[in-house]
Amino acid sequence: MPRSALLSLAAALSLTATLTAQAPPRSEAVDALLPRPTRAVADLAAGALPLGRIVTIAVPAGSPRLREVGALLGAELQQRTGRPTRVVAGVAESGRRAEGALIRLDTSYQASNDEAYALTVGARGAAIHAASSRGALWGVQTLLQLLEPADSATWQFAAARVDDAPRFGWRGSLVDVGRHWFPVRDIERHIDLLARHKMNVLHWHLTEDQGWRIEIRRYPRLTAVAAWRTERDGTRYGGYYTQREVRHLVEYARQRGVTVVPEIEMPGHSSAALAAYPNLGCTADTIAVPNSWGVFADIYCAGKEETFTFLFNVLDEVMDLFPSPIIHIGGDEAPKDRWKECAPCQAVMKREHLADEEALQSWFMGRVAAHVAKRGRRVIGWDEVLDGPYIAGGLVQSWRDSSFTRAAVARGHDVVASPNAFTYINQSANQVSLASVYQFDPVPPGFDAASARRVLGGEVTLWSEHITSGANLELMTLPRLAAFAEILWSAAPRDLPAFERRLALRHLPRLRDAGFAVGPSDAPLATIAVRVDTSTRRAVVRMPALAAGVTVRATRDGSRPSAESLALSDGDAVDAPDLLRMQPFWGASPILEERRVAFARHPGVGARVTLRPLADARYPGTGTGSLTDGLLGGSEHGDGLWQGWWGPDLQAELDLGAARRVASVTLRCLQNVRSWIVLPARVEVAWSTDGKDWHDAGVARHTVPVSREGVVLQPFTVALPSAVDARYLRVTARSAGALPAGHTGAGQASWLFADEIIVR
Repeated sequence: MPRSALLSLAAALSLTATLTAQAPPRSEAVDALLPRPTRAVADLAAGALPLGRIVTIAVPAGSPRLREVGALLGAELQQRTGRPTRVVAGVAESGRRAEGALIRLDTSYQASNDEAYALTVGARGAAIHAASSRGALWGVQTLLQLLEPADSATWQFAAARVDDAPRFGWRGSLVDVGRHWFPVRDIERHIDLLARHKMNVLHWHLTEDQGWRIEIRRYPRLTAVAAWRTERDGTRYGGYYTQREVRHLVEYARQRGVTVVPEIEMPGHSSAALAAYPNLGCTADTIAVPNSWGVFADIYCAGKEETFTFLFNVLDEVMDLFPSPIIHIGGDEAPKDRWKECAPCQAVMKREHLADEEALQSWFMGRVAAHVAKRGRRVIGWDEVLDGPYIAGGLVQSWRDSSFTRAAVARGHDVVASPNAFTYINQSANQVSLASVYQFDPVPPGFDAASARRVLGGEVTLWSEHITSGANLELMTLPRLAAFAEILWSAAPRDLPAFERRLALRHLPRLRDAGFAVGPSDAPLATIAVRVDTSTRRAVVRMPALAAGVTVRATRDGSRPSAESLALSDGDAVDAPDLLRMQPFWGASPILEERRVAFARHPGVGARVTLRPLADARYPGTGTGSLTDGLLGGSEHGDGLWQGWWGPDLQAELDLGAARRVASVTLRCLQNVRSWIVLPARVEVAWSTDGKDWHDAGVARHTVPVSREGVVLQPFTVALPSAVDARYLRVTARSAGALPAGHTGAGQASWLFADEIIVR
C-alpha cells in the first residue's frame, strides 16, 4: 500500500503567502476542527451557509463513487437535522439556491496525495474539490464538523476555506474479536468512529486462542467448536461472523473509506483452531478452547503438510471475502516448545537446512506469504517475524517498541507502527493516557527522508481480554482515538492544551450527542479492590476510581450480576456471603471483566502473620494479613487477592492468639507458567505452642508439570498428627527455582503466588 505523500513545504508556504499579514478572523467551528487540517481559515465576511428547506448535493455525471459519497453526506445531514436531502448529477447552481443549500463534490483538485481536498463554504454554497473520491470523503467529514445550529429551529455551515491532506496513508485501529466477540452493529459503530476521525484501516483480529470468529465453509468445526468456549462458571460463550455478515461489514467500511484488513493468526494463538482440528497440532491431542488469557504452547505444526493445506484453504476463503491488498498473518508470541519435540518439524528443519526453530517459523511464514502472493496480495506480520529471515516485500507491524520499527526499516521493510506504550488503548487511560497517545510519532527520531517513507503510518489497538461489550469498546476508544487520528493526519506542531480545548469545545459533546460512549482521558473506568479493615477485620469493597456513568453491581447468591442487581458503594462490607460477584456497568451494558471474591471461613481468619520475606510490592494482596483474610484469589493473578514472591522461598508464621485444635493446614497457590508463575516444589508445615519449640507436621507436594498450560489453582494440605493443639503455625513454600529450558524466560527466577493459609 503506497504511503500518501505529505504536501511539500514549498506548497504549504505558497498557500500561506496568499494570506494577508492581518490575523485571520476567528470562528469557533473552524478553530475546533479535528484532526487539525493543513490550513483552515474562517471566512466570516462570506456569511454562513443555511441549510434551507432542502439540501442538494451535486456530483459529476458518470461518477457512481461520488454519488455514494454524496448519499452518505445526505443521510448524515438528514439524521442530524431532519432536513430532506437529494443527490443529483451535473446540476448547475442556478435554480437550486432558493430551495436550500447546494453542496458540490468533484475530483478536480490537483495534488500528489490522492486523499487531499479543498473545501470552501460561503453563503452561496459549499464545494469539495478532491484529488479522488477518498479525499472527497474526508472533505465531507470536515464539512459535517462545520455544521452548527443557527438557532433553535435552523441549521447552517460555518463559512471557511480548508486545504487539507493526511501525513500518513495507513491510519488504523485494531479490534480483537477473539477474546470477546462483538455483534455486527458494534463493528459498524467502530467503523463510523474511524470515518469521523478520517482513519482508513480497520485491522480485524478474527482468530485467537479463545475463539475463532469467521465462518470458513470448508471447515465447519471452526464455527461449531472453535467459536465457543466454556467459561469458568460453566456457561458457554462465543459467536462468529457469517460470510454474509463479513461481506456486509466490508462493504459498510468501503463506503465510508475504510479498508478492512483481516488477521488470521499463525502459527501461534491458534488453540481454538486446534480444539476443532487436533491433527493440525504437533501432538494431535484434543484440547479445549481456552477460557483464560495468555500464551499457549500448542501451535500449528510446521512439519505436517495438512497444516498448510488447511491454512491455504482458509486464506483462499478469506481473500474471497476481503478485497484488502494486505492480509495479516500474525506471527507473534509463538512458543516453540512443541516444535522442538516434534519429529516432523525437526525433519523439515533438517531437509530445509534450518538452523533453529525461529528459522522454521520464517520458513513457515514464507510458504504462507507465497500463497497469498499468488492472489496478488501482500502479507503483514507482527514484529516477531524479524526474529528470523523475513520474506522480501513483507510488511511489519511493530508492537514491542520503536526499535523494531528501526530494525524493520533497516532490513528494507515497510512498517505500521503500534508500540504498546503509546497505542494499546485497550489498557486503562491511567496507563496509556490521551497525553501519551498524543506525544507518539510513528517515525522514530533521526530517520532520514528515505527511512521515514518506509513508515506507512500506525494503529491503535483494542485487545479485548477486558473489553466485554460494545459500550466498553467505545469507552476505551474515546477520546484517545481522536488524539491518535490527529497525530497520523496532521503535520502541524503538537499542542496538547490546544488539542484538549478543541476536544472539549465541540468534538466530545458532538460524539456524546450522537450516542457514543466517551471514557476518561487519564483515569481508569473502574478500579475495584477488596481490602481488610485492620481494626474490624472485615473485608470491604474499595472503589477509588469510578468514571462518570459507571456503576458496580453485585450479587451474593452466586448468580451473574445484571443491570438490575444491587449497586455497590465504596466501603460496603463483602464478607457475608461465600461468593460475591461484582460487575461494572455502563447503563445496561457490562464493561470490563467481572470480579469474584470467594470466602473461606476457618479458624485462622484474622490470625497475625509474619512474612519472610515480605511479598513483592507489585503483588501485595490485601496487605500484611492477606494470607489470613479469608479471601480466595481467582484465576487472574493480578486480581488484588494474590501475594507474589519473585525468586525466594516463602515462610509465613501465624499466631492464632490462643492454642487451638488443628487438624490440617492448607496453602493455596497458583500456577500460570506463561506469566512466569510456577507452583512451589513443596510446602512444609510446622507447629508450636510457644513460638520457640517447633514440631514438623509434614510436607505436601504436587504432580502438576511446569509445562501445564493455563491457570492451575493448587491446594497444598498437610494433616497434623492426632489433631494437636497449637497456637503457632509455620508454613514454608519452597520456590520451584529457575524457569525451565524452552521458556521465554528460561534461567530466570520464577514467581511463587499464594492467597490463603486455611486452618482446619
